[in-house]
Amino acid sequence: MKTFHCTHCQNLVFFENVRCLNCGHSLAFLPDRGIMGALSEQPDGLWKAELDTADSRYRLCANYDQLSVCNWVIPVEESSPYCSSCRLNRVIPDLSSERNRVAWFRLEVAKRRMLYTLLGLRLPTQPKGERGSPGLGFEFLEESGDGDAKRVFTGHDNGLITINIAEADDVHREKERTLQKEPYRTVLGHFRHEIGHYYWDVLIANSRHLALFRGAFGDEREDYQKALERHYNVGPRIGWEQAKRRAAHAAAAGSFESSLSGLRCDDRVVAIAHLRLEQLKSRVGASRQLPVRLVRRRHRKAALHPHHHR
Repeated sequence: MKTFHCTHCQNLVFFENVRCLNCGHSLAFLPDRGIMGALSEQPDGLWKAELDTADSRYRLCANYDQLSVCNWVIPVEESSPYCSSCRLNRVIPDLSSERNRVAWFRLEVAKRRMLYTLLGLRLPTQPKGERGSPGLGFEFLEESGDGDAKRVFTGHDNGLITINIAEADDVHREKERTLQKEPYRTVLGHFRHEIGHYYWDVLIANSRHLALFRGAFGDEREDYQKALERHYNVGPRIGWEQAKRRAAHAAAAGSFESSLSGLRCDDRVVAIAHLRLEQLKSRVGASRQLPVRLVRRRHRKAALHPHHHR
């Protein structure tokens, strides 16, 4: 996570902070600027962000102002009472339970961290039904004790991401991690995994990038379990290095960031994915096979693999 500083006194602050402990200013994340900003309340109830370059005014997200579960703000010209993170929520837990309130807070922290990355990559994060986009939506559901009919499965379906709120409980999550023989299982990891399914549908599937994707990452139509066993028993396919060379074209005209500016959103995703693979290969060495532990970790965390199930 990036290091942030209070825009009033330049003291070190963190992504979840709501107050600077050095100067006492209220803090909030400004999603339109990608920074943590110091705020001063104005007579009209709006909040002024203390910035060197502009006099920006905001409203607090309703979940910041009323429930203390969010620390993002809304640009004054937007009409929604919720910030760009909270307006993605379709269902939240029953807040009459203190346990559910704690779980929801932890889920929202992880969701905002994921969204910070998506905003930095300039990926689409519109809510479902907005601007004609398939859109994103989140449901945070609680299991009932009435049997399997009331079980909640974490997953993705056409932009709707469901998270079992039990995953916010450290004891439950560690139990599931051990049962599933998973070396890693985190709340943020769940969000990143499921969002990968969404961006596969939106940016890769049925697009002109599909053949390029399969050349770089393999054919998603293969039997997943058989492909996994072959990878660990035999190793990567011969010539896999050549399939990653196209990442160099994304950076050929200058810095990688500047080369992305003229690309469409889906082009940026593919270029970034290729560059990351190329960087990994260069660190390990072109003549060496990736260490088994590193390959396994990257394989488990592949964000854009549509058949990557737990």
